[in-house]
Order: sequence, then C-alpha cells, then structure tokens
Amino acid sequence: MTPRQSPPSIVPSVRQIVRRCVGLLRTVDLVNGLRCFTSLVILALLLRHGSQYLALLSVFRTPLLPPKRRAQVLENLVANADVALASLGSLLGFIAIIASQALLETVLRGRGLQLSTLLRGGACMVVVPAALLTLVLLGDVLALATRLDATWLHENTASDGAVRLPRPIEARHSSSGLLIIFALQSLSRPSLVLALRWA
Repeated sequence: MTPRQSPPSIVPSVRQIVRRCVGLLRTVDLVNGLRCFTSLVILALLLRHGSQYLALLSVFRTPLLPPKRRAQVLENLVANADVALASLGSLLGFIAIIASQALLETVLRGRGLQLSTLLRGGACMVVVPAALLTLVLLGDVLALATRLDATWLHENTASDGAVRLPRPIEARHSSSGLLIIFALQSLSRPSLVLALRWA
C-alpha cells in the first residue's frame, strides 16, 4: 500500500521567497532609482534648509537697502563669517545636487541599467559604482543632519563698546565641515552618473 502524499502547500518556502526577492532585485533600474532618490533628497533639503537658503539669498539685495540697514547687515556678515560660510557651503551643495540631476537627465536620457546587467560585468564593474553610491549616501545624510543658523541676519548691531559673545565651537567649526560635505556632494554624484554611463 503506497503512502499518501501530502498536498502541496500554498505557502512559499524561505528558499522560494529569497529566490523571488533576488530575481526582483536583478530587474531594478539603477538609473531610474538614482533619479528618484536624488529628487527625494532635493525635496528633503528644501524642507530642512529652505528658509536658511532664502535668508542667505537675501544678502544679495543688501546694496538696495537703506544705508543704516545695509551697514548693519554687513557688520553682521563680517561678525558671523563662519556661519555665513557654512550656509553658503550647504547652498552650493544643494546646487551641485540639482546640477547632477540635470547631468543625469542629459547623459543617461532614455537609458536604463538593470542590476543584473551590472552584475554580469564582474566584480570590477560593481565595486566602483557601489563605492560611489556609498559616498553619495554619506554626503546626503551629512547634509540633511547639519544644522544651519540664519538668525545672524536679524541680529541688531552691537552698540559701541559692547562685547559680542563668541559663537559656539560647533558654529565655528561647521563651515569647514560643510565645505567638506559640499566637495563630497559635488564630486561623488557626478562620478556615479558617469560610472553608470560607462557601465
């Protein structure tokens, strides 16, 4: 008498789930993914630092202000040069992200790159884009985590003989850190776009 066979289960096994997930990952379009991710980063930076960017851009209308207010803004700018430089570095990094998005649309227009195609090229074809993507993620996380200060634009001019309190150490060192983040954003993302173009 032959033993009864159990009916096939409708619940997939762990091995089947892993194989299905790997198959889906292989069909991911890296170019479209980078495009969507960059758009989300631009939106997040606008929500996080948009008011600071607008405050910094208002400095360019200083020559149109009345003489007393213009002298006050210039005095605040000189007294808080490190904080202003930090905001400028963040703004330049934001502009670099927008420029890299335009580069992505120009260089890879209508072209997709699936992960499976990249994996077929061997380890050397994967290491460089993976390293550049890591740098891009690092630069974006640091840019979003940075705190900017635009209150110095609205400070009143110190009266003669008044002692101006020094900025905190974090504010004094934020300009150099943001310039490093700007360099990271302006170099890593275009390099990733070119690496995907030549892959």
